Amino acid sequence: MIISKKIIPLSFILGSFLISLPNANAVFHPYLSDKTQHEINQYLKSKNHSIEEISKNFLNTPYKSDTLIGSSTHPEKLVVNLEAVDCFTFIDYVLALSQSRNVDDFIENLINVRYIDGNINFFNRKHFFSDWYYIAPKNAEEITQKISPNAVTVFKRLNQKPDGTEYLAGIGTIPRNITYIPSNFVDSDVLNQLRSGDFIGIYTPKDGLDASHVGILIKKGHQVYFRNASSLKKNRKVVDSPLLEYIKDKPGIMVLRAQ
Repeated sequence: MIISKKIIPLSFILGSFLISLPNANAVFHPYLSDKTQHEINQYLKSKNHSIEEISKNFLNTPYKSDTLIGSSTHPEKLVVNLEAVDCFTFIDYVLALSQSRNVDDFIENLINVRYIDGNINFFNRKHFFSDWYYIAPKNAEEITQKISPNAVTVFKRLNQKPDGTEYLAGIGTIPRNITYIPSNFVDSDVLNQLRSGDFIGIYTPKDGLDASHVGILIKKGHQVYFRNASSLKKNRKVVDSPLLEYIKDKPGIMVLRAQ
């Protein structure tokens, strides 16, 4: 990791921190607020840094959308907000924490989890769930087809709306094959092959998108749960939802396993 000698101004909001990056190719070593640093250290003090154990700390964390800052017309800022997450920042933080032993590790790992080549830039942000396994170095391995003979692969042009415009302006169209297991084929054989800590994407048939929601698979005894930052009115927080009940009216699931 390259450490800048320049002092970086920080802006703290609700325990989050934002780092302005005038040079998108530079990587900075930030200093955290006492509250945020303490929170990260609490997550990391256990010797068990499994995805299941780390993600448990986020249960009941409030749901909040659009916490990340940056677009094709506004500079990207590195955002860390452990007090409010959406479904994607939730798995970002959990994966980065699971790979870390201290605060410095966490910042470096978060940058590499969230951005291509660790380059903090809107155009390098991993916007799609499938970016996690298509883009090297991979955040996780895609195992969907390995665990079910009923997996289906479809060709998509990610980021392209039916009318030809873009969901995310300036990103362009991304041609990609997406594999998912239809929900009616998520049976006991599939469940037996899933592990606690696997990342689950809820497949969407909508043009230009791969997953409508993401979370983490958790096994408790004989029960299987989908740990997710839920935007549902009844939740609005990170919850454990019974997986089979959650997906019964969904098209299917994509499965990734951390490296």
